Amino acid sequence: MERGRAGLLAVECYRPASDLVTYADKIKADFDKDPPRCASEARKRIKQLTGLERGMTQVRKFVKHVLKFRYRKFRPLPGGKMPIEELGIAQQ
Repeated sequence: MERGRAGLLAVECYRPASDLVTYADKIKADFDKDPPRCASEARKRIKQLTGLERGMTQVRKFVKHVLKFRYRKFRPLPGGKMPIEELGIAQQ
């Protein structure tokens, strides 16, 4: 009752912080320089940088919520196939 109404409405839950948060600046600098192409690549690079091995779900959450990176979908541009000459394949 010492804090009054504000004390009753406050939610004080224990929320543990990830060990990766201490390395967030180091990881973000590395990812800004060369962004990972997928979550599994991000997981491998985080293990190389920090020595901490985390699961795919934890890595995805960390990259999205802590580092504020967004996943981008990739698809080929419309327009058909490339000419064989541009691919460097010899015609038979």
